Amino acid sequence: LSNSSSLVNIRRVIGTAARDPEIDAILLRIDSPGGTLAGTQEVADAVRQARESKPVFALVEDLAASAAYWIASQAERVYANTPTALTGSVGTFVGLYDYSAAAAKAGVKAVVIRAGELKGAGFIGTEITDEQKAYWQEIVNKAQTEFTAAVASGRNKPVQEVAERYVTGRVYLAADAVAMGMIDGVKSFDQVIAELTTRVQG
Repeated sequence: LSNSSSLVNIRRVIGTAARDPEIDAILLRIDSPGGTLAGTQEVADAVRQARESKPVFALVEDLAASAAYWIASQAERVYANTPTALTGSVGTFVGLYDYSAAAAKAGVKAVVIRAGELKGAGFIGTEITDEQKAYWQEIVNKAQTEFTAAVASGRNKPVQEVAERYVTGRVYLAADAVAMGMIDGVKSFDQVIAELTTRVQG
């Protein structure tokens, strides 16, 4: 998957590999700060489904954060390549800029003509109201519920434990991630391949 940046393409490749009888196991090599919510859950579900037909491991090559960790957590085993590899950043956010004061100072008035009271929420130059903040917070909370449940299922942890210990937005060095149960250990690429080979042969 080294040349697959599209989540749609990654999902298709995983699905194809899972169905291919000539492929005995799948290794996800991940080096990513994460990304958007869109597409992540489908890739994570594809990883989880692939586990039903063959071994699926993930190797964090220096960084698997946020959406990337969501995907990695669905593998049967998750390893970091070095003690300094970073894992985590479990959390969800929406970033908004309120430029209304700057627009007013410049003599610009932003106008949103809408159908639907929250349509255009966050439009540049308009004030971000408490109602709009509550709207975005509701979306963030619901998305995080899905994220938390997926990690809990993938890592075989209680949802409450994941919610309390993992959902901090922080990244963790490998030793801390192992202690928390976020990953399974530190292994080189060759060591992970050797373990996968043993699993297949066994």
